[in-house]
Amino acid sequence: MVWPLFQQKPNIPSDGSPGSFAYKRARTYHPGVDLYCDEEQEVVAIEDGTVVNVCVFTGPEATPPSPWWNETWGVLVEGESGVIGYCELKPIFYIKKGFKLKKGDMIGRIIPVLKRDKGNGTTMLHFELYLKGSRDHADWHHDEPQPVELCDPTPLLRKISNG
Repeated sequence: MVWPLFQQKPNIPSDGSPGSFAYKRARTYHPGVDLYCDEEQEVVAIEDGTVVNVCVFTGPEATPPSPWWNETWGVLVEGESGVIGYCELKPIFYIKKGFKLKKGDMIGRIIPVLKRDKGNGTTMLHFELYLKGSRDHADWHHDEPQPVELCDPTPLLRKISNG
């Protein structure tokens, strides 16, 4: 069986570990889940939806800038589960705002986000989940409550992992 996001079934980080949702980092809480995988791995939609945003996600040109990481992109897709962020990849050329995706359609390929390997590799899918109607990625600082539109994607990942 092919796992819904990509060919290999990734390790979903346990709560409280690096890469897990809400993990406390140097400046912010982690707003998604990191699924380590191979470079050039194809990422596909887990459900039907409409692309609502495509933006630079990491690197010097990202908002906010993160020059300590390589430049990657994020694709936000609104569907049944809410708005899913498929991030730290390079989207296929035709993925633009308003594009309709079907479950299993390719969104892009994984590219290195980390400039150096910290023990898990330099490539991952950063997976986010937001309430319907969201159009931007959340930036969750230590002195702020969790953004109301930001949801923990871990239960959704476990559901598709077991289904």
